[in-house]
Amino acid sequence: MDLLYLHCNNLPEIEKLLKRESRVFIGSVDRILLGSSAINLLTKMEVQKGNEMKELGISCGSLNNIEPLLKSKEDLHLGKIKNLDVKSLKNEDMEETIKKIFGTRNNVRNSWEISKVAAVQDTGKRKDMGKMIIWGVLLILCL
Repeated sequence: MDLLYLHCNNLPEIEKLLKRESRVFIGSVDRILLGSSAINLLTKMEVQKGNEMKELGISCGSLNNIEPLLKSKEDLHLGKIKNLDVKSLKNEDMEETIKKIFGTRNNVRNSWEISKVAAVQDTGKRKDMGKMIIWGVLLILCL
């Protein structure tokens, strides 16, 4: 998949997803862009083993938007991230807090192996780079 873009204006929209014990396998992904409260879904995503993400962009605004992520002790399973771009923050310490979370909780080695999937996983990579998959609709349907 070239791009996974998630945006959530408020936490009640994603509370059911945050209570899930299992993660959602998103396969191989080049870029993830997260807006507002969607950063909290990082603990519920898992990439294919060996994935090297080109960019993880986070725009979350205030500490209130990431409170569930801060309280959670769950590991992140996002593989190697080449560029962590944290922006639009109201608090300068927040950027360091987010980078610390990735430094201590991102489990690169144990990201999900494709061999655990019974069916063939389509990564969404095509010659048409202009296409992006908007996953937000699927998340809303899960609620």
